[in-house]
Amino acid sequence: MNKIEKNTEELQTYEKVFAFFTENYLSKNSFTKEEFEKQINDPNFETYWSKKIRTLLEEDFNNKGHFFIAPVFKRYNQIEKFERHFSQSTKVSGNYKELIYSELIIYEFFMPLNNETALKSALDDLFYKDTIKLKFQRIEKNTLNEIFPKNKDESEESYIKRYFDWISETFGGYSIQQISGRFRVDDLSSFEEVSKILASGREYLINESTAIVRFIFKLGKPTINEEVNYDWEQFKKPQQRLDSYIYTNKFNEELKKIRFFFKNLFVQTILNIIDGEDEIWMIERTNQNSQLYIWKNQMLD
Repeated sequence: MNKIEKNTEELQTYEKVFAFFTENYLSKNSFTKEEFEKQINDPNFETYWSKKIRTLLEEDFNNKGHFFIAPVFKRYNQIEKFERHFSQSTKVSGNYKELIYSELIIYEFFMPLNNETALKSALDDLFYKDTIKLKFQRIEKNTLNEIFPKNKDESEESYIKRYFDWISETFGGYSIQQISGRFRVDDLSSFEEVSKILASGREYLINESTAIVRFIFKLGKPTINEEVNYDWEQFKKPQQRLDSYIYTNKFNEELKKIRFFFKNLFVQTILNIIDGEDEIWMIERTNQNSQLYIWKNQMLD
């Protein structure tokens, strides 16, 4: 006999909850906490509600105090899976809180895809203390001390740990996107001129797959909502900005610090590993402005 087919009196709490969820999952009618509790009839209901039940519900915004079964229940729609959810410390979508950063700095590199493997290998090396330490040792000591002033009576070990902690918090990863493009590799020419170019064995237009390597860094402190906010009211308000923070020395120093280390760690690595390309492009975006960097191969000038 399936557990859920037993007499209602014999059901354990998780089985009663599962039966309620199954019955109401696709229902258009919402229910209250009190209605749920009455059907479950368990002295420990409050504990189950906060830790196991509420995370699988979403509010009925048209009926205050009422709830629907959330779509995340589909992950637990078999009694065995639901039992594990009830008996273990399981994280579900309802556990998210919302952090909103108003200030960002975004870097995007554009380069031929044939460099992707070597690039990944070189960039991955920068996620290890050993490699970062070697890079730091090649930065002039006075410059490093200006960026990370040493505190009074701070040991060398504590000092090194402090800038490692900053690197760890700031530089967490990157993403690579692959796109296809078509490019002209000769001077702008007429149809007749292009026919001569092609007759000579050269190309005029080529297909090229491009890798976009993207880095995103957050600045300042976020606005925090303990639960994900879906209310329409939040979108009617002006975007929250860190105006009290943006133009302070603290903000500007953080921005300069990120730019300096990004160029000395990541840009330097990329320029060294990319071999023989005519140009490498990078876009830097902040909330205030955007800049395009182009590094041209001097051997081709």
